[in-house]
Amino acid sequence: MTSTEDWREVFALLDTALEMPVTARAAWLDTLDQHPAPVIGALRELLARQTSDRFLLDLPQFTGSPDLPRNALASENVDVGSSVGPYRLTGRLGRGGMSSVWVAERIDGMLKRRVAIKLPHVSWALPEAAGRMARERDLLASLEHPSIARLYDAGVGIDGRPFLALELVDGQPIDEYCAGRDADIATRVDLVLQTARAVAYAHSCSIVHRDLKPSNILVDARGKARLLDFGIAKLLDADTPTASHDTQFAGRLFTPDYASPEQVRGEAVTTSTDVFSLGVVLGKILGARPRSRDDLDTIIQKALKESALERYPSMAAFADDLERFLRGEPVLAQPDSAWYRVRKFATRNQRLLRAVGAAVAGTVAVGIAFGVYQSREHSASTARAVELSVDAIAERSVPRSMPTRDVTAYHEYLEARSLMQRPTEENLREIVRLAESATTRDPQFAHAFALLAGSNVLFLDIGFARPDALERAEPIARRALALDPQLPGAYATLGSIAAHRGQWLQAEEEFRRAFEIDDQSGRIHARHAQMVLTSAGRLETARQQFQAEFRLTPGHARGAMQVATALGMLPGHEAEALKFVDIALSLGWPADSEDVKTLYWHVARRAGRHAEAVDYLTRAMPEAMRQAGGGETVRLLHEALQSPAQREKALLSLDSLAARLRETGATTFASLMVCINGYGMLGDLDRAYAASEQWLLLSMNSGLSGIPHNAAFWLPEMSAFRADPRFEALATRMGLVAYWRKFGAPDHCELGAKLVCSARSSPTG
Repeated sequence: MTSTEDWREVFALLDTALEMPVTARAAWLDTLDQHPAPVIGALRELLARQTSDRFLLDLPQFTGSPDLPRNALASENVDVGSSVGPYRLTGRLGRGGMSSVWVAERIDGMLKRRVAIKLPHVSWALPEAAGRMARERDLLASLEHPSIARLYDAGVGIDGRPFLALELVDGQPIDEYCAGRDADIATRVDLVLQTARAVAYAHSCSIVHRDLKPSNILVDARGKARLLDFGIAKLLDADTPTASHDTQFAGRLFTPDYASPEQVRGEAVTTSTDVFSLGVVLGKILGARPRSRDDLDTIIQKALKESALERYPSMAAFADDLERFLRGEPVLAQPDSAWYRVRKFATRNQRLLRAVGAAVAGTVAVGIAFGVYQSREHSASTARAVELSVDAIAERSVPRSMPTRDVTAYHEYLEARSLMQRPTEENLREIVRLAESATTRDPQFAHAFALLAGSNVLFLDIGFARPDALERAEPIARRALALDPQLPGAYATLGSIAAHRGQWLQAEEEFRRAFEIDDQSGRIHARHAQMVLTSAGRLETARQQFQAEFRLTPGHARGAMQVATALGMLPGHEAEALKFVDIALSLGWPADSEDVKTLYWHVARRAGRHAEAVDYLTRAMPEAMRQAGGGETVRLLHEALQSPAQREKALLSLDSLAARLRETGATTFASLMVCINGYGMLGDLDRAYAASEQWLLLSMNSGLSGIPHNAAFWLPEMSAFRADPRFEALATRMGLVAYWRKFGAPDHCELGAKLVCSARSSPTG
C-alpha cells in the first residue's frame, strides 16, 4: 500500500477500533468490506500486533508512502520526562482511540500549573489529525462553563506534533464514581443533569459533542461533573471551513456502544445525537437500581428513540425533565411503551383483571400482557423492562446473527421490522421503501427480500389498494428463498399470495413449509389464521391461533386487533372483542381503521344501538360508496332491522346502490360485501346470491379471492345464507369445497356427499 489516502483511511478506522473492546472488533471488521482490501489488510495486521500500549512503535514497517513525514507513525515515542512545547510530561493518565492524555507541568518559568496534555496517536502528522486538534482548540476556547474542562493552551511542538493543554480534572469517570460509592438514583441523575446542562450550553454555541460516554464525564471529589473531549465535536454551521474533508474522517469516529442510530448509519449528526448518547449513559449508570422509577424510565425511553424527531427537541428539554424528576414533579415525556399502554387499559378495566382467572380464554392474553407491566414494575431496570416486553418481541423479529455486512442496510431492515408492529398504510409504504433500499445496498440480503415481499402483500391482507402487489411480491419472495431456503416468512408470503388467488390447497402447502422451520419471528400462525382459516370459515381455530401468537407478542397492535376481529365473528364474544380493540388502540392501532369501525358496527348492531351502527358502517365503507349514497342505504337497512315495514324500502335502496356502483365502475369487494350482508340480514337470499355472482365475477376479473372482506361470509348473521343449498355451489366456485374435503369443514357445517350448514338464529338485535 503506497497511497497516503489509503493510510488516512487506515488511521481513521484504527482510531475507531482502538476505542472498542477487543472482543467487539472481529464483528466490526466483518462489516468493512466496502473499504479497499489493502486498507482492511493493513488494519487487521495493526490490530493483530497490539500486545501492549506500545505496539504503535512498530508501525514504521507498514509505511510505503514517501510523502509521509519522517517518524509520522512513531507518535507514541514519548514517555515521562519528554517535552511537549513548554510542558514536561510527568505521568500518563490514559489513552483513547485518537489520543493519549498526560499530566504535565510548565517548564518555561511562566505560570506554574499542572495540566492535562492531549497528544494524538499515529495519525498526528496527517492533515486530518492536525485539523481535528485545531478544531478542538478553537471549540474549547469558545466554551466557558463550570462543567466543561477549560482549555489553557494549544500549540505545535518542535517535531510538528500538535497538543492541547487542558484543565487537569481530578476525578473519576461517572460510571466508576457511582459504582464506587454505591450512589443512589438521585445522585446519579443529578450528575447526568449537570452534564446535560453543560452539553446544552455547548449546543447554544452551535457545538455538538458527538462522543458522550462515561470516560468523557469525570466527577470530582465534590460530586461535580466535568465534561471532557470535544475532539470530534462538529460546528453545526456547514458553511464553516470545519465542514471539510477532515470532518469526514471525524464523522466515523465514535464509540459504538454510545453512538446514535444516525451515527451508525453515517447520516447527519445534530444536537439530538448527543441526547441519544447521554440517554445511554444515564441508562448505563442506573443499572438495576431497585426502586420505583416510572418517570425516569419514561425519560430514558424518550431520549433513546430510534428517530431523532421523536427524542427530546433539545438537550435543555432533556435536562428540564431530569430536573422535574428530581423535584418529584410530573415529567413532560409521554410514556408510549407497550407496558404503559396495557397499564392504561388495566386502569380502565380493573374489574376485568380482578376476575381474569374466571374469564374466557380470550382474556388470558390480556392477563399476560398486563403481567409484562407488572414484571416491569418489580424491576427498577429499564433494560430489564425492555427485555421483558419490547426486546422479547424483537428477539423473535430479527435474525440471530447479522444477515448482511452492510450496516446501513441492516439498520434499514431493523427499522422496517419495527414498523410492522403497526402496519398502517403510511407505515407500509415506509417499510417497502426501507426494504427496497436495503436490498439495493446488498443484493444478497435474503431477509430484506423476504420483508419486502411480505410488506407488499400486507397491503392486500389489511384491505389497502395495491393492484400489482402479488405480481411484485412473488418473484421477490422466491428470490429470498433462493438466497436462503430457511426463511419461514418467505414461505408464508407465498402462502398468502396463493390465498389471495383462491388457491387454498397451495396456500396450505406453503404455510406447511413455513411451519416446519417457524422460528416464531414472523407471526406465521397469525398470518395463516387470517389468510386461510378465516377465509375458509374455520373461525374457532383461527381465534386460537390469533390468541396464541398474541401471547407471544403482547405489544403487537395488529395482533390485538386480529384477536378482536376473530372474537367479533363469534356470537356471544362481543364484550371480549371490545376489550381487545381497546388493547389494540392503546398499542397504537389507528382508531379510524376499517377493521375497527367494522367491528364496532357489528357490536352496536347486535346490541340494538342502530344509530351508532349506521355511523360506524358509513365511515367504514369505501369513499366511492359513500358518494353513491351508501350512508342513506345503511340508514334504511337499520330501520328495516328494527321495523319489518321498512324492509322493501331498504332492499330497493341496496339495489339502487349496487347499480350506481356498477355504472361508475366503483364496485369493490368491500362494497359488494355490504350489499351481500344487507340482503342476508333482511332475509332476501335471492338478492344475496345474485350479489354473490357479482362477487365471483369481480374475483375472476381481478384474480383475487376478496381477502379480507370474504371473512364476512361467516358472520353469524349470514347463517341462513350458508344453510341455503346454493351455498355449496358458491363455495365450490370459490375453491373452498376441495380445501374442506382435505382439511375439514367450516364451523357449524358438515361435509359428506353434500355440504350441510346449520341455520342458527341471527343475532341482529
